Amino acid sequence: MSGTCIVFCTARPADVNRASEFTNFSEDYVRYFGPDSSPLKDSKNFNFIDWGDGPFTFTKAVCHFARLKSLAPTRVVLPLNNENGDGYTLLRLFALGLSRHAVEVPPGGKPKNISTSQIISQKEIIWHTALIWFFDCIAPILRLWLSTQAPPVRGHARSPIKPETVQDFYNEESPTVSIIIRTFNEARTLGQTLSAIAEQKGPTREVIVIDSGSEDDTVAIACSHSLRVYKISKESFHYSSALNLGARLARGSYLVNISAHAVPQSDSWLANLIAPMQEDEKVAGVCGREIPLEDWASPFERKLLHDMFRQKKRVMTESFFFSNANSAVRRDLALEVPFDETIDWGEDQVWAHAVHQLGFKTVYTPDSPVAHSHNLSMIDCFVRTLKFQRTLFRRMHQDRADITNTEFHLRLPARALSLRRFIGEHRLMPELRAFFTSAFCEYLNFLGSDMAHREIFLAQRKPSCGGNSCQPKKETVLP
Repeated sequence: MSGTCIVFCTARPADVNRASEFTNFSEDYVRYFGPDSSPLKDSKNFNFIDWGDGPFTFTKAVCHFARLKSLAPTRVVLPLNNENGDGYTLLRLFALGLSRHAVEVPPGGKPKNISTSQIISQKEIIWHTALIWFFDCIAPILRLWLSTQAPPVRGHARSPIKPETVQDFYNEESPTVSIIIRTFNEARTLGQTLSAIAEQKGPTREVIVIDSGSEDDTVAIACSHSLRVYKISKESFHYSSALNLGARLARGSYLVNISAHAVPQSDSWLANLIAPMQEDEKVAGVCGREIPLEDWASPFERKLLHDMFRQKKRVMTESFFFSNANSAVRRDLALEVPFDETIDWGEDQVWAHAVHQLGFKTVYTPDSPVAHSHNLSMIDCFVRTLKFQRTLFRRMHQDRADITNTEFHLRLPARALSLRRFIGEHRLMPELRAFFTSAFCEYLNFLGSDMAHREIFLAQRKPSCGGNSCQPKKETVLP
């Protein structure tokens, strides 16, 4: 390669030599730049340019910039002595000033381009900490505003489900898998989901659609396929009760619960989803990976899906991570341990927690991906967190609500920084806007947790009054 390459001697000699191998320049066209005390000074002879004694400073940058720039470097390589590049801010800026083709090489890693946004992000945690402090100051105003957005805790009373058969198409032979789809105004994506299911290889199957009063073409689309279609009233719909109804109607040994707007991404989705249960009788349920739908996922939801649904398989005996947007469970166990119909949200996590208590395992597999997202706004993220934390504090973490909420707040600057970097890496919004929006979104998520925490705090301390005195109740029944 023609031109000159400058390699900084800012790490151990072995790491510097390794980094120089990525340049694709012959040794005659490589110049090394480092302190006078560098062990490489003698071995590189005339190709070494020293900046003097001690660490690299702003003064040394000014003194040497013009000299190095006169070499017209087409590549600048900055070896690092740590993975994150802590302490390299000035050197990164200097390298980027010498050439827009500046790269850094972490120990044992591959070259990565140096960018201005990357340099800024190294100091960004201070910015996000300051923003969180500011939001803490105006938290009473934010809580007042969000209280108008928060869904009520509905309690236990609901209309009983009375299914009406619309279409009852099935073969005489019992299938291996019964796929249960809950629908309400899903005409936009239901056809794609059903077509992807029809293309699946492997186990025999039936598809059961349970519609809760759709006003669009959802039912007509469902009936255009060879499915079993049932209708229930909108007033009687509940996530758990609809799934339990599907389990009672099903004939397969395995139940697959999938959202109507979750589109399988391969023809092996179904086979891979039930495989862990076929291989191990102690696996009670399996959930698959979820990726964003094209043009229907906000930056905040993309980050949520990225964090929750990784590429690594997980076998769980304690974690309550589970998602009925893309899951499979044993039918006999689902009938024995039905989804909890007394909670408003999070029936999948509560069920996973319950079967773990019975000695079963659950599995997350990335080999059964679906495209599934809701295009959540920041307020939607707040509501989602509120619902999840309500269930968490009431069912799985009754004794850790204070600790969980405190830890959530302590992690806010790091969470905001992680979201900002994710947005920048995927170019989901202008960077300047992301510097403010990421912290605000994460703070709204925290207020969802905090609101759920305050609810349970008040419920546990609600007094029972009689006469002129008030005594705390021995036990408070939480919704």
